[in-house]
Amino acid sequence: MQWQWVGYLIIPIVLLIKTSLIASVLYMGTFFFSKTTVTFKQLWGFVITAEFVFLLIPIFKIIWFYFFQTIYNLEDIQYFYPLSALSIVGYQGLEPWLIYPFQVLNLFEVAYWLLLAYFIGKITETNMDRGLKIVASSYGSALLLWVVVIMFFTLNYS
Repeated sequence: MQWQWVGYLIIPIVLLIKTSLIASVLYMGTFFFSKTTVTFKQLWGFVITAEFVFLLIPIFKIIWFYFFQTIYNLEDIQYFYPLSALSIVGYQGLEPWLIYPFQVLNLFEVAYWLLLAYFIGKITETNMDRGLKIVASSYGSALLLWVVVIMFFTLNYS
């Protein structure tokens, strides 16, 4: 109990690392695919702003389990990811290594990409289409690599 506060300290550190890595990947993408100079600080601010999309997920979860699915167990809560491919397919009978990719494939991630594309298009003085190409080539590649690594570890340790 006396070390419980460490868990609260880890959350902002993990979010700082996550947003910094995403901003770094996007910085590399804008460096290679944009003629306009973009600073890391600008991209980091956009990443933090876009991260607010993911705050809708717990809100959806609370609403779903409070109003719609009132009888549930811990696995239902753990594997429920609103507006994702996993919600369509279901986690029962699915191989464990496929659960994470099905969770990542969701409408919140699409909204996140579109927000980042809008911000990058705005800052590079182009359009959202160009921003989406930068996001897909940089963040999309990094996300794909991340999902493959998680699938690999899940496959090896399950």
